[in-house]
Amino acid sequence: MKAGYTIRSPQEKRALSALQPGSICIMQGELRAPKKETVPGTFDQKESLYQKGIHWIFAVQSIENCKP
Repeated sequence: MKAGYTIRSPQEKRALSALQPGSICIMQGELRAPKKETVPGTFDQKESLYQKGIHWIFAVQSIENCKP
């Protein structure tokens, strides 16, 4: 699964930058299937991710209660 998130403020950026590998957070979001190419011969995100063993995208909407 691939996850993506957009930082929304400088304060949030500072808080998230304090996290270390292995931190545990509660994330809320939406599970989506990767997009398939819409124009023949163009980039096919679904196929590209599938070749890497990724079958879903988790679109993170919020990150809360992070603990080191």
